[in-house]
Amino acid sequence: MGTKIILFLAIASCFIVPAFADSGILLGTDKEEYSVGDTLTITGEVEEKKMPSLALRVYDPDGAILSANNVEILDDNSFSKTISLVAPFYEKSGEYQIKIDYGKIKTSETFLISGESIQETTVTIIPEITEFSAEKNEYTDGEFVTIRGKVSSQEEPTVLIGIYDPFGIPGGFYFGVLDANNEFEISFLIVDNVNFKIEGTYSAVAHYADSEQTAYFDYVMYQEEPIQTPIVTEEELDALEESFDALEDEINDELKELEETLRELENELKEIEPTTVATKQNNIVSDVKPKKETANTKVVLEEEPQKNLSVEDIELGIMLNEMALRCDKSTLIDVVSYYDGMGPALFRLCKYSEAISFFDQDLSKNPKNLAAITNIGAALNKLGLFPQAIQQFDSALEINPNYIPALNNKANSLSQMGNHNEALSLYLQVLEIDPKFSTSKINMDTTQKNIPVKNLIFQENEQKPTPIISNQESPKVIKTIPQENESDNFFEKIGQVFASIGSIFGF
Repeated sequence: MGTKIILFLAIASCFIVPAFADSGILLGTDKEEYSVGDTLTITGEVEEKKMPSLALRVYDPDGAILSANNVEILDDNSFSKTISLVAPFYEKSGEYQIKIDYGKIKTSETFLISGESIQETTVTIIPEITEFSAEKNEYTDGEFVTIRGKVSSQEEPTVLIGIYDPFGIPGGFYFGVLDANNEFEISFLIVDNVNFKIEGTYSAVAHYADSEQTAYFDYVMYQEEPIQTPIVTEEELDALEESFDALEDEINDELKELEETLRELENELKEIEPTTVATKQNNIVSDVKPKKETANTKVVLEEEPQKNLSVEDIELGIMLNEMALRCDKSTLIDVVSYYDGMGPALFRLCKYSEAISFFDQDLSKNPKNLAAITNIGAALNKLGLFPQAIQQFDSALEINPNYIPALNNKANSLSQMGNHNEALSLYLQVLEIDPKFSTSKINMDTTQKNIPVKNLIFQENEQKPTPIISNQESPKVIKTIPQENESDNFFEKIGQVFASIGSIFGF
């Protein structure tokens, strides 16, 4: 340390011999005596650097403070400060004092300003904080705290501001920069559990020259937003009531029209007398048992109807099932399950794509709904998309390998793709499960008629080509053919009814 002091003295040989005792701080000025307008240079060195800066103050001959500064200590433990000795602060002749505070270490030095004292014509304004407050009284998480203040005169360009929690623990320090109007402002973000950890009253303490001021504000972790109750005027309520009344009348009118159309349709259905001919039936109800049977007529019902179907719904389903629509050109009979819903109804109207979308809705409620899966396959068959239809039937058969509607309809798909032998094999599998299932017998007869003679499967030890087919006579299935104009008008009305239902209930 002694060597360092000697080196410093050699470098600063042009300065006045500094005051140094056992304080641990070497302090000096570049001259002993100055005039107003000169520049004062203060230099020094600390024996041991414990903090990054020290406090330096200058007092006039009357003991009034003129300057207060934080001076940075360099890496070589030295420090310096330059002060302009300008009027009115340094116009008084006499001995001025420099004081240094470095933790518990204190030291001082003096210098002279000579010349005749100038009659003071102005009042010296001591630099101090005159205004200091927070923008709001209360803050919460995520808000910016804004604090503003003002000083009487400028000595230093910044004001030091410390933020303390309710227990006096510092949470952060900020510098407010003074503007031309001697005003300053700081702003910082509140982050819960980071810089603000507890609720309560926080304090902001500002330090400038020898003055100090404190401002307070509250911090709450959650600030409940007041509930805004909407105000509705009497005129608005009356307008709403009128709108609801008009809407109700409109709905009632549409329902009356729909009821009238349904009654007309019901009466028209009762007047239709079916003419029976021995021909094919394009679609039948799956898993059926006879209700009543005559020599020329076979009426079928669903074995386990949906619980939502009324007697009138079932009778309407039977009547629709007995009618072969002109839009269906299929030569093979697909087995279709009828139940309460738009899907089967649209299928009967040959609107297969629309029916598939409703079958999909049924599957979303029950992915293992065999009837819905098989109905989708039947609709794809009608659209000529046989490979996609087979995928549906295979999905149903994974759930129940002996499900007759899926086996029969898959055989129809294979037959229409030209895979006659595979189709005949599936028809025979159906008849092994239920020998009385006449639909597969009819389809097997139709398929065999479409096979070229050379491709037929023959019985062994037979001289004549005989196809493998049950010898039981296929039952005759009725097809209802109403009068042409009457049929067109009837189905047109059916379409209008279902369109009306769809528009009201959002189908």
